[in-house]
Amino acid sequence: MEKDLKGLKKLWNSRNPHHDIDQEGQDRFWETAHLVFEEYLKFLNASENNNKLKDDVEWQLISLWSKIGMDTPNNYEDIVQYCFEDILDTASPLEVNSENVAVAFRRWVESKI
Repeated sequence: MEKDLKGLKKLWNSRNPHHDIDQEGQDRFWETAHLVFEEYLKFLNASENNNKLKDDVEWQLISLWSKIGMDTPNNYEDIVQYCFEDILDTASPLEVNSENVAVAFRRWVESKI
C-alpha cells in the first residue's frame, strides 16, 4: 500500500509539478483539496439550512400579519428577504422564533420611514 501511495505521489508530482509544497518539502495538495471539500460541504449544508430558515421566516411573518389583522402585502417577498438577512446578521439563525421575526419586521418598517 505504501509503495502504491509513493507511486501515486510520484505520478502526481510528474504530471502536476506546480502545486503547494510547504517549507519542509511536503506536498500539501491533498490536504488543501480536503479542506476545500469540507468548506464546500459546509456551504451546501448552509444553503439547505438557509432555505429552511427563510421558509420559517416567511411562515412567522404571515402568522404575525394574521395576528395583527393585516393582509399579506404585495411586496411580501422583499420583506421576507429583508427579515431573513436581518436575522442572519443579528440573531441566531439556528432557531427562528416569533420575537426575532417581529424585531426584523420592525426594522424593515423603520427602514421605510
